[in-house]
Amino acid sequence: MFNARRGDEPARLTVHEWREAITGTWIDPNLIERINDPMEKYLIDNLKFAYQAGKGSRKLVPVLFPKYTLEPVSKLLEERSNCNVAEDNIFLSPNTGLSIDHASG
Repeated sequence: MFNARRGDEPARLTVHEWREAITGTWIDPNLIERINDPMEKYLIDNLKFAYQAGKGSRKLVPVLFPKYTLEPVSKLLEERSNCNVAEDNIFLSPNTGLSIDHASG
């Protein structure tokens, strides 16, 4: 997953926002059908994306997930309880030690 603006923004991504990316919440299927450009089709097929609030702003910032990261990130989510992550921690990249905060950086 990457973000061209600030490297710390993906660390603040929530599990809810991750699930939105996986399910394609932000993608309009009607628009997908009208894509003719081969590069755009490739990107839609090989990337998942989510939006999150930018740091200190009301603007939404896109976060892209290459297809090859989906399975490893899902596995990390499954292992949270084995890694001392608080049950009520909402972040995809959580701190351990039963913290409810996100990892830094």
